[in-house]
Amino acid sequence: MPLNTLSGARVTYVNRLRRAGVPREAAMRLVNHASELIHKIYQREKVEDVAQWRDVVQFAV
Repeated sequence: MPLNTLSGARVTYVNRLRRAGVPREAAMRLVNHASELIHKIYQREKVEDVAQWRDVVQFAV
């Protein structure tokens, strides 16, 4: 998401806080999110964020 909007900056900040290990409650206060649903909408996953779960499900060939 481009950083030319307030929303884009918030997405970046929320994700950097998450990747830095900041607790969700603290991150929500820092960005003034009152609900977890809204906070989750701002989270964007990178491939590196979910790579550890890539092979959890085995598919029959």
